[in-house]
Amino acid sequence: YPNYDLEYILLQLQVSYFQANKQWQQCGDIMYEILSQYGNKVDYFEGNTLIWYNVFLHAKEPKVLNEALRWLEKSLKVNQRPYMLDTYANLLYKTGQLQKALEFEQKALRCEEENGNGVKSDLLINFDKMRNQQPTWLDDTPVKVSQIKNN
Repeated sequence: YPNYDLEYILLQLQVSYFQANKQWQQCGDIMYEILSQYGNKVDYFEGNTLIWYNVFLHAKEPKVLNEALRWLEKSLKVNQRPYMLDTYANLLYKTGQLQKALEFEQKALRCEEENGNGVKSDLLINFDKMRNQQPTWLDDTPVKVSQIKNN
């Protein structure tokens, strides 16, 4: 089919399949491929949603988490919404970057106060969990706060 990237479409279908079957390792692997190979084709809202549900909440592989961070960093240069800042902050936190995570969660709260997207209570919950060093994700990844990552 002209103007359709069938490989990209297949990867999207695979993510849906692995998500529906709670096969998080495979889902993370496919998300890595999507973000690294097709990240420029993914719109901001869709990318943030895919990253939140398929990477942040369940992925454990550092390469997957770091690729999601890279995608969000690029996206935040163009489009800063509270939910995107929150996803970025949570990924930073999950990868052990607590101080930077708290800064971005505060930025998400300020952005929410200015724009009113109706996510303030979720942001406050995440911020409190970060401050208390409790996980904000669903998998069994332990909270790591001593790791400092330089970008």
